[in-house]
Amino acid sequence: MRLSSEQIKAILVTFENFISSLNCEVRLFGSRVNDSLRGGDIDLLIISDSAEELEAKRVQILTALKAKPEIGDRKIDLVFAKKEDLNRIPFLIQIYPQSVVLSRA
Repeated sequence: MRLSSEQIKAILVTFENFISSLNCEVRLFGSRVNDSLRGGDIDLLIISDSAEELEAKRVQILTALKAKPEIGDRKIDLVFAKKEDLNRIPFLIQIYPQSVVLSRA
């Protein structure tokens, strides 16, 4: 996984401000999961019963993430999903098995 422990901590601290009371899981997917690749954006999958509520806060979450010095102005993709979506949405069926858990709440 190509995120430093400082970057992971910054991501999780940021999400705690938005999801502390929600049942959720934060996962990394995409090129940053593969140690043999270089560069790439930070792709995060957030699985929560309140995915719609988090989706409504997308801009605030991205702004808070990019304000962290460990993250900076990197491209970040956020995908919000409910647990039941993991077996019925083709994109999630593809990315979920290769994703890496950063945090479970």
